Amino acid sequence: HNIGYVAGVKFPNPPTPPKPPEEDPTPVFANYHFTRTYSNPEVSKDVYLGKDHDKNSINHRQVPKNQELTYNLTASALPANRTKDINKLEYWDRVPNEVECQGAKVFDSWGNDISYKFNISCTSSRCYVTARSTYLDEMNRDKSSEFKLPEVHVYVTTKYDDSKFKNSYTITIGDQDIVSNEVDNKTPRKPSPVKNVYDYDNQEFNKHNARVGQTLFYVGSLDLTGLDDIKTLGDKEVSMTDNYDSSRLNVIDKTKKDLKVYYEDTSKARGLGEPISTSDYTVSWGASSWKVKLKSDEATLRKYQGRRLKVTFNPVVKGDRSGTIYNDVIQNHFGEDYRSNKVENPPVTHPIPTTGSKRLLVVYTVLAIVVVIILVTLAKKKK
Repeated sequence: HNIGYVAGVKFPNPPTPPKPPEEDPTPVFANYHFTRTYSNPEVSKDVYLGKDHDKNSINHRQVPKNQELTYNLTASALPANRTKDINKLEYWDRVPNEVECQGAKVFDSWGNDISYKFNISCTSSRCYVTARSTYLDEMNRDKSSEFKLPEVHVYVTTKYDDSKFKNSYTITIGDQDIVSNEVDNKTPRKPSPVKNVYDYDNQEFNKHNARVGQTLFYVGSLDLTGLDDIKTLGDKEVSMTDNYDSSRLNVIDKTKKDLKVYYEDTSKARGLGEPISTSDYTVSWGASSWKVKLKSDEATLRKYQGRRLKVTFNPVVKGDRSGTIYNDVIQNHFGEDYRSNKVENPPVTHPIPTTGSKRLLVVYTVLAIVVVIILVTLAKKKK
């Protein structure tokens, strides 16, 4: 028992033998996923404007009410050297309540319509696209080669003002369900056009009596306050129309010349700020109507989004009319009409000058009274 011991000499402790490496508790499923889930294709969803019209994504963008959209459902190719037949391929999309499903089509990687190889079942709220047995046979015929999965287009139309909606889709490959990313969009708030009428002194003149020959200063507001980064194909207009009463109102050359569009500025008379560029809108006249149409390209809409614009219309009251004059405006907001409040002016039969203001009339009246007083006073002195 004294072997290895020498008096007064301290030997080092023997080295600790290395421990065997610990096993990673996370199981490796690479081969399992490869054979059971067919390598989990990357699944993607996107959204485009129109029906197979524009392939630029509008994910996260605002779109008009009643706008056609295309949901684009894709998945990456199945890899080569697959080991298992696929007995089911289905794309299914439960679309949001804020849109209505109009149908679907299927396209191969070359853009050919192969919808006839699928059973397509779509209602207003969901869509199922299921491969037929002949297409499954194509998928399983040569598992040694990569197989490109088809692309499904689901067509929907937005239904409501001021809505927000998001959506994903699910693809079923064999017994495996794979969920895509989400896309989201929104629609603008319902516009509220307003009609006002003013007198010569820029005072509110609604329900006041209008005299023959008087100019009425109408102002309609084009409400763009609900627009925010909106995307549109430009095929739906943003406009204001006035179907005025041509039996009681006369449109002269000056009336047409004075019809302009302004920025709203509530600190200014009639709320008229600076005029906007005349290149951003057109004016068209009918026998008893006019229309101001804003250019609906993205740059113009972005320039005026979030604001109110003011449109002026200054007709003259006819001399041969009777009855109350009513007037309102209609805002067409990407294809749907929204009507403003209505203003009214009952008649006064005696005419007033077509130029000047009520202040001028007051001055004339005061002067007339003064003249009468002077004449009466002189007459008394002569007596």
